[in-house]
Formats: sequence, structure tokens, C-alpha cells
Amino acid sequence: MKDNVNGKVTPPSMKGRRRLPSRKSGKNSVDCILQATEEILVVQDNVETTTNKIAERAGVNIGTLYQFFENKEAIFVAVYYRTTSKVGRILREANVKQLNEPAEVALPALVETALQVFEETSHILFLLAENTPELRAQKNGTFLANQIYEGSRSYIERHATTLSNDDTEIAYYFMQTTVVAVIRSYLLDRPVQIERERFIKELSRMLINYVNDFLDR
Repeated sequence: MKDNVNGKVTPPSMKGRRRLPSRKSGKNSVDCILQATEEILVVQDNVETTTNKIAERAGVNIGTLYQFFENKEAIFVAVYYRTTSKVGRILREANVKQLNEPAEVALPALVETALQVFEETSHILFLLAENTPELRAQKNGTFLANQIYEGSRSYIERHATTLSNDDTEIAYYFMQTTVVAVIRSYLLDRPVQIERERFIKELSRMLINYVNDFLDR
């Protein structure tokens, strides 16, 4: 997990994870447990979710579940990091496609992708993360913001060749925190006066103005 500005990596906590699966059957069981938890969290919050419900939906014995996870919070942590890995992969792939495009083309496409993937996983990225003490303690928002950090960094570095490292680090910081914070607020607040297309347009315009001004310095 990277810090916001300096890019240092801090691995996610494995607290509550009893052991990693050593055989294919064990890996399949863990995958079923994580997938079942994701499906349950779509329809109910983490307080109502129990290990018995997870085991039942996953089709595994409760004893098997406890071979790999100490409690449901450990499962939530594993689900969160599995989800952020998926999100990161999607965002990186989208960024590669837009890397050589001007800001006016690249940023609306990237904003739309980020909004879609965050919307599909908001129950995990935002709600679960905020209601799971261990994830709050690990500053999960920092982990998520760094998915945006990687995209903004590669784009700025491709288009800005004369700026100092300090300047570009500042740009990464503002882009990553802005995108995550604004999309999070939009998805949780659901303002009726702002339709989806208008939201994408306004956030894109803000980022385009910032990036173009930044690159013209």
C-alpha cells in the first residue's frame, strides 16, 4: 500500500488470516468464501453478515472457513484487498488506452471508467471499508487513492518533460485525492440534481483545466 505522495509501499495487514491455502482445493475454498462474502455484502451490511451465512453461501463447512480466517473481519479485509486489486487492474488498463491522448479525450474516458468501477464496488470500497475497524486503521482510502496515483503519474510523465519531481508529485496528489473524494461523495450522496452524464462532464472539465494549466507551466 503506497503513501499518498512519496510512493512508499506498506503491505496490507494479514491479521486474522490463519493461513494461506497450500493446495488447489484450499485455494478454491478461499475463493468461494470471498466470492460469497462479496455477494452477501451487496444486499446486507457487514454487521448482519455472519461467518455462518458466508459458509452456507460459499458451500463450505464452517470448520473449513475457520481454517483460513479467524473471524468475519479477516474475511472483510481479504475481500477489500481483492476488490481494490481488481479496481486497480481495470484503471491501469484504461489508462494505458488513453496514455497518448490529449487531456480533453483521455480524462473524460478515465473519469467514466473510474465512476463505473467505483459504483459497482462502492459497497466494498467505501461502506465496508468505513465500517471495518482494521481497514479504517490501515487508512484504506490511501490504498484506493493510489490506484488513481499510478494513472495520473504515468499520464503526467508522458506529457510533461520539463517539470521538476516536486511539481509532478503535487499534481499526482491533487488528481488522486480529488477523483476519489468527489466520486465517493457522489456515489454516497446521490444528488438528484446531478445526472450521471453531467457529473462526468463537470469532473472531467475540472481535471482538464487543472492538467492543461499544469502542463503549460
